[in-house]
Amino acid sequence: MDEDGSPTIQQTRVENPSGEGSIPKAMGRNKVRRLKEKGKANDDCAAQHEVAASLRLLVEQNALEAEERKCRHEERAKQIQEEMDDKNMERNTSNYTPISKTYFDRKKKRNYESMAVVYL
Repeated sequence: MDEDGSPTIQQTRVENPSGEGSIPKAMGRNKVRRLKEKGKANDDCAAQHEVAASLRLLVEQNALEAEERKCRHEERAKQIQEEMDDKNMERNTSNYTPISKTYFDRKKKRNYESMAVVYL
C-alpha cells in the first residue's frame, strides 16, 4: 500500500481466465497521475521502456532464428531432391515394365535438360 492507501501494482492482481495463475493489473489513470505528481513516474517509465526494448530485441532475435531455420530447411529439401534425382539418373531401367521404363526414362531426360540449363 502507498502512503495514501491505494494498492500498488504488486498487490493488485486479477485472475487469468486460462487459470494459469494471476497477472498484474495495469495502473489506472489516477495512479499514474499521482505518481507523476510525486516524481515517481520517471522510474516506472524508464523500467517500462527497458522492458519494451528487451521485448523488441527478443522479437528481432526470434525472427532471425526463424529465418535461419527456414533457410536450413530449404537447403535440406533441395539436397534431398538432388539425391533423389541422382538416384533416378543411376537407375538401370532395362528390366522394368514398359510403363515404368518410360516413366523413369522421361524423368532422366528432364533431369538432363535441367542440368544442361544449370551448366550453360
